[in-house]
Amino acid sequence: MLKRSALALFSLFLITTATAQSGTWTAWEALYSDSYITVEVQFYIPAVTACQSNGKDFKFKYRVKGRYRPAPYYLNWKMDYVECDGKTACRMNSLEIGKYASDDISNWRLVESMEYQFTGKSLKTKHYGNATDNQPLSGPCNKPTPPPVVQPPPPSNPVY
Repeated sequence: MLKRSALALFSLFLITTATAQSGTWTAWEALYSDSYITVEVQFYIPAVTACQSNGKDFKFKYRVKGRYRPAPYYLNWKMDYVECDGKTACRMNSLEIGKYASDDISNWRLVESMEYQFTGKSLKTKHYGNATDNQPLSGPCNKPTPPPVVQPPPPSNPVY
């Protein structure tokens, strides 16, 4: 009886620990759509990030539906995340949505890669700056620095 109780307690501990260490996938979000193809993106948010001991990287994956364009064509987009040192980083990502062989994708097709992961503390802006081009753009990106906030001068004392 004692062995069963200890085994049950140990099993519960393992399940709780495994669940706490795992993360969650966000809902699918529209990333791009035109008359040819629809692209959605999904992000993995780890419960413990790789900035901490035994943590995991953030990840993302795509799913596509429709038809690839009949020539090389790319969806380029940006995302912001907070690095382990607390600084905000920008990353440009690219997905090929045009090929010489234009496949017809009537059902959702999953697109995953080991390259679709990054280390950070948190995901700040999931996606923005979506644009198409005949060249892929990926890697770190520069964000325009916002102009400094200028405070108006204090009101002067009126003389009566």
